[in-house]
Amino acid sequence: MPDAQPVSEPTMVLALCVAATLLEVTLVLVLHRAVPSGWRREVSGSPLWSWYFGGFHQGVVFPVTTALALWPVFTGDMTFGAWIRSSFSDGSAPEGCVWFHVALVAYWAKDCLAVKLSALIWAHHLVCLLSASASICGFLPRSAGIYTLGAAVLEFGSLANSVCEVQPGQRGQAIRPYLTPMMASSNATAIGLVVWYTCAFDGATRETIVWSVAAAVGSALSVVRQQEWNSRVKTNEVGERFRKAVKGSS
Repeated sequence: MPDAQPVSEPTMVLALCVAATLLEVTLVLVLHRAVPSGWRREVSGSPLWSWYFGGFHQGVVFPVTTALALWPVFTGDMTFGAWIRSSFSDGSAPEGCVWFHVALVAYWAKDCLAVKLSALIWAHHLVCLLSASASICGFLPRSAGIYTLGAAVLEFGSLANSVCEVQPGQRGQAIRPYLTPMMASSNATAIGLVVWYTCAFDGATRETIVWSVAAAVGSALSVVRQQEWNSRVKTNEVGERFRKAVKGSS
């Protein structure tokens, strides 16, 4: 009888992603029918309930799976250097990185398949799905750890947006300026991580080129994300007053 495949083997991870996506799609279809009509009203291109569902992933699911991914580092079973350079292709990725990638792929895929999204968010999710698949399949070399950490940092910033979107009336716009440091630190940290990892990468030339392209694309997307956030702050009167107050105190 052949040995069972390790859970971190790429084909096994992809199979888990498909299964988790089907589960999430089923769940959101049930939710959409079950929630009161007020929760189905459109907010920034998506139903209100989906922002709460997304916030649950960003505030609970991803932090928990990130902690599980980092558990071998916390317990001393892996050094941080070995963890951040781990890979699904050679089986060095800890099991927690598997569950983070599975949760992330299922989260993005169910949005693309079963949730009404704006064109911008749908395109963003598609690019993210491709990058996660590249991490799992090894096209993005030695990326299990760094991708887990970078994506977790970015989802922390996305939580700020979800918090704004679920607020009633104009409260979301009113608090957006005060959550700007949360989004800005998320984007800046993600850029710093991917640029640092690319500069320190010691693989073959082809792998270094792949990481250089990934760093450029990832950094550009983070900048665009911050600009989109800033534009929403600029169009809000409370945000304008906040910025003037900050400028006046400097």
